[in-house]
Amino acid sequence: MRGVIACLAVFCLVDVAAAADLDDMIMRGSDTYQPETPTEIRWEGFYAGGHASGYSGHFDLATATQPLVAFILRTSALENSGHVSQFPVLSNQDTNGVGLGGFFGYNQQWGSAIVGIELGYNTTSVLGSASGSLTRGVTPGDGSSYLTTVTSSASFRINQYGELRGRAGYTMGNFLPYVTLGLVVGRADIARSVTVSAVVTDLSGVIPTFTFGPQSQTEAKVAYVPGLSLGIGGDFAVMGNVFLRGEYEYLQFLPAGNMLAGLHTVRFGGGVKF
Repeated sequence: MRGVIACLAVFCLVDVAAAADLDDMIMRGSDTYQPETPTEIRWEGFYAGGHASGYSGHFDLATATQPLVAFILRTSALENSGHVSQFPVLSNQDTNGVGLGGFFGYNQQWGSAIVGIELGYNTTSVLGSASGSLTRGVTPGDGSSYLTTVTSSASFRINQYGELRGRAGYTMGNFLPYVTLGLVVGRADIARSVTVSAVVTDLSGVIPTFTFGPQSQTEAKVAYVPGLSLGIGGDFAVMGNVFLRGEYEYLQFLPAGNMLAGLHTVRFGGGVKF
């Protein structure tokens, strides 16, 4: 009987020691594998970077040389009654190009919301150009018939532009999607020329047929063209203060030289937060 009691006592001591060891292991394990608090990406502050761009441009050139034709024929029945300046000589053009640029900005952050302002500079190789010639018979009511030819050409090249835009976004971990609205000023090379001539026939037959012209007008200048921009994009933090960027932006410039330009832009780049 004493042997049985001794054995039971030994087993109880073993169970107590095992339980104590297990509790100690659990406590040590809790200290070792305590979950870490996720680190929140802070986008607030200054940043700068660069990008490469692809452009798809639409150029409205159809009326580019109308003022030049109207000036040449300003005192004639050809323009006053025949409206030769309205001849549809030129057409609109779509073209593509590439460019490089840089940006510098500041973000203000409230929780997950981001509001910021950004300055940008971009170069482009986008050129819209058109040329053509049209001949029509015009009888303006002055007793003569005019077989009139208008030959025109026009080009609009956007070399570079600066931009000031506001940004609004919402952080999603390492990702910052945003929208933009801005003002742009582009530097453009504008050129246009026109030549007008006509074979004039006196309908009464009194005056022999003769040729009017050719008379020409040309214009070439550098213009600074304002406009508006609207965009959507996203920044992705890849490490610490380094981020990648992708965005789409549409730019609409105001008329210059009776020509109008709009650019669809896709950009990819990156930057650094300070």
